[in-house]
Amino acid sequence: MEYFELISARYSVRAYKSDAVEEEKLQQVLNAVRLESGQIELDLKPVDLVSLVNEAVSESETQFQAKEQTLELKLSPGLPPAFCDEDWTKQILTNLLNNAGKFTPEGGRILIAARHRPDAGVIEVAVSDTGRGIPESGLKEVFEKFRRVDDGKGAVRGTGLGLAIVKHIINAHGGRVWAESVVGKGSTFTFSLPA
Repeated sequence: MEYFELISARYSVRAYKSDAVEEEKLQQVLNAVRLESGQIELDLKPVDLVSLVNEAVSESETQFQAKEQTLELKLSPGLPPAFCDEDWTKQILTNLLNNAGKFTPEGGRILIAARHRPDAGVIEVAVSDTGRGIPESGLKEVFEKFRRVDDGKGAVRGTGLGLAIVKHIINAHGGRVWAESVVGKGSTFTFSLPA
């Protein structure tokens, strides 16, 4: 009898994990549709990005620990508040951190940097990794819906919506997002928000 209970418990855990993954994918699809159709309203206000980065990092920490990845923060001292929607900006950070963790090998490094650009009236936030990188031909299409750039290193998990959602959120804020990458060395995703 114990043998069957153990098997049953194992499948229940797998089903639970699978349901959570499916729920996350469904939420990404719903967010993409809402963003694309303009059905979201931004609650724009001054937001302390340092606190928001720390929250997003704290929520992603388990993912990084599982792969023994090093996470480094390089936030400029005296960073002014960003004028943004706190929840959607946290979604940007979460999506970028999840991608960095997913594409960075065990023992790799992830860096989050933020700086104020008073000349442009923005704060720039960059998430860099030491992952496999993106071929130059794929840098523009990484922000398109359902796109997963094939770098020839195997299947890529996910819906292909995370970066499209990031782009829509940033565009709704009047900001910019871009990617830089070197195959075999890693990628940097940078976005700007009004300061």
